[in-house]
Amino acid sequence: MTIKSTQVYNAFVSGAQSLINQKRILNEINVFPVADGDTGSNMASTMQGLLRQSRQSDSMSETMNSIAEAVSMNAKGNSGAIMAQFIIGFSENVPDHDLSDNDFIDGLKVAVKKVYGALSHPVEGTMITVMRLWVEEVETLYKNSHDFKKAINASLNKAYAVLKDTPNLLLVLKEHHVVDSGAKGFVHFIEGFIKGLYTTEKIKIEESIEDLDSEIHIHQGDEIINYRYCTEALVYTSTDASNELRNTLEALGDSLLMVKSRNYLKIHLHTNTPYKLMEALRPLGPIIQQKAEDMILQHKDLQPKTKIALLTDSIADLPQSFIDEAQVHVYPLTIMIDEAPYLDRLTMTSSIFYDQLSQFKKYPSSSQPNLKSIQDIYSSLLEHYSQVLVVSVSSKMSGTHQVFEKAAEGLEGKVMVVDSKQNSGAQGLLVTLAHQLILEGHSIEVIKTKLEEASRNTKIFVSVDTLKYMVKMGRIPPVLGKIGKWTNMKPIVTIDSEGHGKTMGSAFSKKQTEKRMINEVIKMTSEKKLINYCIVHGNDLERAQRFSELLTQKLNKAPLYIEEVSSIVAMSAGPKTFAIALHVEELT
Repeated sequence: MTIKSTQVYNAFVSGAQSLINQKRILNEINVFPVADGDTGSNMASTMQGLLRQSRQSDSMSETMNSIAEAVSMNAKGNSGAIMAQFIIGFSENVPDHDLSDNDFIDGLKVAVKKVYGALSHPVEGTMITVMRLWVEEVETLYKNSHDFKKAINASLNKAYAVLKDTPNLLLVLKEHHVVDSGAKGFVHFIEGFIKGLYTTEKIKIEESIEDLDSEIHIHQGDEIINYRYCTEALVYTSTDASNELRNTLEALGDSLLMVKSRNYLKIHLHTNTPYKLMEALRPLGPIIQQKAEDMILQHKDLQPKTKIALLTDSIADLPQSFIDEAQVHVYPLTIMIDEAPYLDRLTMTSSIFYDQLSQFKKYPSSSQPNLKSIQDIYSSLLEHYSQVLVVSVSSKMSGTHQVFEKAAEGLEGKVMVVDSKQNSGAQGLLVTLAHQLILEGHSIEVIKTKLEEASRNTKIFVSVDTLKYMVKMGRIPPVLGKIGKWTNMKPIVTIDSEGHGKTMGSAFSKKQTEKRMINEVIKMTSEKKLINYCIVHGNDLERAQRFSELLTQKLNKAPLYIEEVSSIVAMSAGPKTFAIALHVEELT
């Protein structure tokens, strides 16, 4: 008996749909490798990529290559990457013609072998155990019966039994009275897969699996997460993953998974330094996708401290300590460097940007957020919070605010977007105020009003070492840049009441610039009450600390924080930039 490409395609589509339908339940039982509640979302996202991008052809190899490319480009998270590798492995040696029973079983065996080979440290009691023992069962049953349809249908009982046994193989599952989330997702996938391969009838799930669902709860205990970011990269390359590369990446974290398809290399790694992963991958070819999700924050979201989630973009300069304590969600904007999309602050920091500036083939640019990615963030946050408050960079400086607004359509009363009319440290100060107002229990409408009022009393004074970077980014006319170069002009940049950047005079030395900035701060704080201020810099910590000491004496108040600017700000301000942002109130 032979299996046609139409049958195989229908099987993968049916399997994908079956898994997607279980997304929420898989998220709820997710405790390994990190209890961040996203295994279902990651597996579903991978399968949605399959449904969206794969195409069926009369040629078996073309059909499977299409499916393999789709999952390699859309694999998300540890579980999604393992699923992708299983499918890619199955596709590798399929013939161009219809599959025989043995061809099909051989493909499954290669799939399991490729999965184990892709993992740096395979852990039993997870999805890979179900994969391995299920495929072995298919082969054994077929050898005994020589009836492939009968064998693959009967093999489900083995998959159910192995899934039920996962808590006995992995202690963390037993401690939380759940089966492995990824393993359960794979079982639902093969249920749909078999259904699509041979029958339109619903395949019955055994009582043992249904009973396990009733024990499900979200794991909310304390957990030590050694590596913060679930990081992924998709590299367009024909180069195979070498042992040397594996060793390099293993030194950066754990949960390494390297998935290779015909044209792509997908890397999954838990690490504290996502930018080092990208540096290691850059020589292989264009990095066309990058991801770095904060697993510590995802874990904390399972136990939110407030009913309102606080979201901002990466242009807001904030210390990591505050972000952690306040559970601030920071959307990383994209910086395009030599056609590759880097994530602001995560896979590209301002320090690295300055160090590598001379190596870029052309000057980098920024790009607006993807609408769907913002919609996904809203959806995810609203699973744990009642409302979402967004404090965005000035709408007059970036299209980011408009995307936040567009994504909030249809979510009136649940998502409130505030135009900070600021950027950098000034935007950061407004985020700290937003957190304070949330803790005080104000309604989201009242918070928006108070933030808009505070924005009118927030100011930033920026000193740039040269105007050439602002010219490159279109922030000022080229003629002004030429004048600045001829005269060695050191302008002070600020933001007007509408949120536009503007110059407010200039000096001809750093010393003169610093003196004028101090005078502006003193003037503002003599006329109004100082609430808070911060100092931000572009690779010039020494200067920032010197100013901190000086202003602490003059204002009788230390800065709320000193922080490095984002790589997006670094692009337009250039190295050695320096700024003071302050929030004041009317004197009463």
